[in-house]
Amino acid sequence: MIIDIILSIFFLLLLGLTILNINRVINTKQEFRALMYNSVVVQFFLSSSMFVFAILSIFMLFFYSWKLFLILLLISYIIELRVVVPAIEKALGLVIEKLIKNKKQ
Repeated sequence: MIIDIILSIFFLLLLGLTILNINRVINTKQEFRALMYNSVVVQFFLSSSMFVFAILSIFMLFFYSWKLFLILLLISYIIELRVVVPAIEKALGLVIEKLIKNKKQ
């Protein structure tokens, strides 16, 4: 049961990072946080999250529990764009802001 909860949280976070990466690639001219998305570290982190998300999805679908995978897809359809993606974007923004402040000092 605890493994299901950990996998679910990890799945939703990776899906949120994947959606942020897709939005970053599509909206290159209309970015609100251009400095954040132009960071090489953030670009690498977002790009690698797509690869890890694909591996986790294949693992859950074929080897762990396809029912849990379908439930997570339904849950993510409901809450991903309204809750998870803005929370991840705000957290990334705060981390980058802290790094910039520390770098200036």
